[in-house]
Amino acid sequence: MRTVPPKPIEKIVGLFIPPACREEVLGDLHERFLSTPKYVVDAVMTVPLVIASRIRRTTDPVLLLMEAIVLFSSYLAAAFFLDQTLLTDALGFCRLGLPAATSLPLLILADAYADPRNRSPLKPMLGAVLGIGFAWFSQAVLAAYNSDFTLPRSVMVAGSCLGLLLVSALRLLFAPALNIPAHWQKQSVAPVRIQWPNKAASIAALAIAIILLIAYQMGKGN
Repeated sequence: MRTVPPKPIEKIVGLFIPPACREEVLGDLHERFLSTPKYVVDAVMTVPLVIASRIRRTTDPVLLLMEAIVLFSSYLAAAFFLDQTLLTDALGFCRLGLPAATSLPLLILADAYADPRNRSPLKPMLGAVLGIGFAWFSQAVLAAYNSDFTLPRSVMVAGSCLGLLLVSALRLLFAPALNIPAHWQKQSVAPVRIQWPNKAASIAALAIAIILLIAYQMGKGN
């Protein structure tokens, strides 16, 4: 009977574990190893719980809400300027909300799987790029099955560019702490804990106001 898990299987399991806790989880699984089949079952039962725990620790609900609002507002502004029929269509707002909705899971996973050892200032932008990229992928899948739920290419391009810019700015300004829980989940009483939601809401409101003002001026110019 083997006393250690096979290296190829251990490496595959490690790919699914967020980098911040990969060594610890692999170490625990290694200590509990009895046989390869049991190791695989143990990993299948453990890894999803680790991912969920990491998501809970790294996801900032206020920042996520701001990102959702900014993304939806970006596609809304693009539709207002480029194709106003989306604003009166029965499925228009649903179609405008789909790219934002499909981007959010990637934004969450990008934070959960971010390596805390990577101190690059551009790291928060990676989540925005992945989120927008997945939104385009979802649009391609929808187009293959039901084009009624997809956005016109011009609206998708303009909304994605604006959303990428604004979400990247938000994530650079409010980069989540990737190696500790989100700050309002901490038990310590700090002034930042109270001031953060107000500051975040102000930034979100300012971003939305700018988007709507630009869209209004563009529409007025036409």
